[in-house]
Amino acid sequence: MYANNDLLSLNYNGHNSTEFNLAIANRPPYTAPKRQVERLIVEGRHGDLMLDNGRYENVEFSILFFIIDGVDNLRNQASEIFNWLKVNFQYTQFFLSDDPHYFYLASCTSELNLFEFEELYDNGSLNVEFVRKPQRFSRIGQEVITLDKPNTIFNPETQESAPQITIFGNGNITLIVNNLTVAFNNVNDYVVIDSEFMNCFKVENGKKVSQNHLKITLEYPNFKVGKNEISWVGNVSKIEVIGRWWRL
Repeated sequence: MYANNDLLSLNYNGHNSTEFNLAIANRPPYTAPKRQVERLIVEGRHGDLMLDNGRYENVEFSILFFIIDGVDNLRNQASEIFNWLKVNFQYTQFFLSDDPHYFYLASCTSELNLFEFEELYDNGSLNVEFVRKPQRFSRIGQEVITLDKPNTIFNPETQESAPQITIFGNGNITLIVNNLTVAFNNVNDYVVIDSEFMNCFKVENGKKVSQNHLKITLEYPNFKVGKNEISWVGNVSKIEVIGRWWRL
């Protein structure tokens, strides 16, 4: 029998693999995401022209699990593992127990049939495939930063981030992030700017309600690496920022 704190485990979809009698046999090798770059041949020019599309591609990888202890009921255990890995088909937080300060957004892509689970309990191991977004997110970057006056926010990671910014106020409001202006008309109580999904909304009765019709400028603010100056014009009581800091 193993002590769970001695094992490398996976946190995924709100649960740890040790809850399902599974630990990780070997840490999966790190694979850097591929930058999406097009190579163009230009007639009469030496070499190719490289066009950077400004994005990284998803990364596919696998995790090899092993059984921590014996299993009394194969079907019940298989059902629990299947529900853990496959009920949520959206991206969900994924991190290994030896790297708790960062996480990925990943989704399990294995089909996971009963035969594979029988192999798990016969051979003691199970290989599960995942796909993840390219970002390695900092947990600190998920914390809310509250500003009640113009100030500077520092991005401590290595990549430009797409934050979530909530403006609390009323009427016509202009947010200024570095040299970018984001303007709204007729804000009522608050508005949330989600730069990752290029969306503005508020939450009513537990559901997101679009506020895109209030936004009168096109661009969304990002935070460059290092210092970012934030100010505003209008009737604003405070601003809450989730920086979403990340690295590769």
